[in-house]
Amino acid sequence: MTPISTSETPKLRRPLVIACLLTVLMAFTPPASADPFGVGPTDAGWLADNHDHDYCWSNGFTGSIRTSASNAMEYLESSTDFDGGSLESCSSGTDIYFERYNTTDYRGQYECFDRGGGNRCDRAYVRISSNRSTLPTDQRRKTICHEIGHTTGATHHDVDWGCMVSGSSTAETYVAHTRDHMDELSVSNS
Repeated sequence: MTPISTSETPKLRRPLVIACLLTVLMAFTPPASADPFGVGPTDAGWLADNHDHDYCWSNGFTGSIRTSASNAMEYLESSTDFDGGSLESCSSGTDIYFERYNTTDYRGQYECFDRGGGNRCDRAYVRISSNRSTLPTDQRRKTICHEIGHTTGATHHDVDWGCMVSGSSTAETYVAHTRDHMDELSVSNS
């Protein structure tokens, strides 16, 4: 066996030193915060009770706001494992009650009013402002997409996460990460 020359020793130690440093750094690095999908208000919605997501209109939910909500429900169905998404009369089996309010207090609002137990929501209100100064038409579709996302358990985001971003935006879709959570919900509740 040939002894290692002293000029080769540093080359062999470098990977070992790097590995030791990485181990020490990882031991003192806090873990990433968990994704708060389905944990409820104030930043997220409760998980949907199942994958069938029927909806209805309250009185006054008409015109372009109704069209935007229909399109958003069709998008939810086509981009995730949620099925159903059919328009129903408002009854005890309806998942989302769409309501229109002339308010400047909020653009959109999600409220679970029938908790089935645990972190599940059987029925929820999605309230959309009809006040054009509060919710310009070009941002209405984002707001509707955002509030529907809460009905599945999706959370607010501060960065560009599609329509789940907080605040003004014209995004009308969910990012892949959010859709993955929605699909997990559907699979686990099937």
